[in-house]
Amino acid sequence: MKARRRILYVEQNTDGTVGGSHFSLLYLVEGLDKALFEPTVVFYQEHRLIPAYRQAGCEVVVLKKPAPLDFKRLFPALAALSKNPISNALAVMPALALQKALNYLRGFVLPSFECWQFLLKGRFDLLHLNNTVLRPQQWILASLFARTRAVAHERGINKSFPALAFILARALGA
Repeated sequence: MKARRRILYVEQNTDGTVGGSHFSLLYLVEGLDKALFEPTVVFYQEHRLIPAYRQAGCEVVVLKKPAPLDFKRLFPALAALSKNPISNALAVMPALALQKALNYLRGFVLPSFECWQFLLKGRFDLLHLNNTVLRPQQWILASLFARTRAVAHERGINKSFPALAFILARALGA
């Protein structure tokens, strides 16, 4: 008997809502022939539909996104320093540049490697990005590293695509 194909679905929504993308993905998973496919879904927040996914024969994993660093909130003195042009140029601007670099590292680079490890460990045949090509860029990069085919389901209308999203989206299978 042929081994079941392992599909990893990723839903990136973290705004606290459970909407159309969650339901569309649930209907997709419910309709899969479980004799042929073994679905796993990753969410980044707990929500009320998770039991329905499990009932549909889907493994569910909830991952956590790191919160972005906000130096002005962490170091209130920066707000006062920003009012003086000299202290703003010498202290605030370099601090915000460091914040941006750390957020890029914590929000994209490190998660890309974590996603890569997740794909390798799970031995997935296909990665399905459920909501957009704009936010799950770490998964696209990880799929390239893991040599896992990836597709994206663009459910919204985007007015623009940042350069990184445009470049990585070209690596998708569909």
